[in-house]
Amino acid sequence: MSYGISPYGLGPYGSVSLLSTINVTGAWAISTHGIRVTLSSEPQHLDPFDTGDATNSLTWTVVDVTDGRSLTVVAAEMHDDATVDLVTLEPLGDHLDNHRVTAVGLLSVDGFEATAPVDADFAGVVQTIDPIDSIRADFRDRDLSNPPFQGGRSDGVAGSLVIGSDGDFETEAGIPLTRKLVLRRMSTRRGSFRHMPEYGLGILEKEPLSAGGLVEQLRDIEDQVRQEPDVINARARGSIDRSGTLIIQLTVNATGGATIDMRMGSRSGRLQEF
Repeated sequence: MSYGISPYGLGPYGSVSLLSTINVTGAWAISTHGIRVTLSSEPQHLDPFDTGDATNSLTWTVVDVTDGRSLTVVAAEMHDDATVDLVTLEPLGDHLDNHRVTAVGLLSVDGFEATAPVDADFAGVVQTIDPIDSIRADFRDRDLSNPPFQGGRSDGVAGSLVIGSDGDFETEAGIPLTRKLVLRRMSTRRGSFRHMPEYGLGILEKEPLSAGGLVEQLRDIEDQVRQEPDVINARARGSIDRSGTLIIQLTVNATGGATIDMRMGSRSGRLQEF
């Protein structure tokens, strides 16, 4: 039950809200699909299905004025009392394109329709391209960048997703992906996946190996690595360093004539690339 003439009852300071009009005061892009719209006062935001409600996506239209594209608003939510965030289905144009957002029949908190200005112009966003996406090659596979081992990296921990300078998740394909798949296969204990009983090696630290056992393990490594889709051939060599760690040097011949050299060993209970 409300009191007074406002749908929200008493105003924030204990008095009845004053009758007010509302208009659009500004807008700017906050992402490739996001727009933040500022208003002169609090709008109606009771039900996203109500006509004129600020959280109703049909209350808003967005147009790329430069190329004439109409963008579909798929979501609208309040950022604060007088700011609305919109999400579009299609990406905004770049920073050289002029865009216009318009409030169609937007109502104030007191139920009065918005008065001019009901629209605002804003620039798009700088478009960036993931280095992997810019490579013109017919990659059969692509995966999110999530290095299985820390190695020499200092940004995050092993297995973490990597965020690029454009704010999007980095992806891997080609040689970086093949390298990761090889490392993942070598660090996984055989039998870990029920649906792939022959997948993996799982090289252990301080695992006793005879000369014959080392030769057999190196052969097993080569056989496992050759099962990766972009690997043509693989050759593994083994040696023991001064700390007693088994060091594996692996040369992989990949599709397209690429050669991948890796040097790794088991240390601190896990496989690491040196």
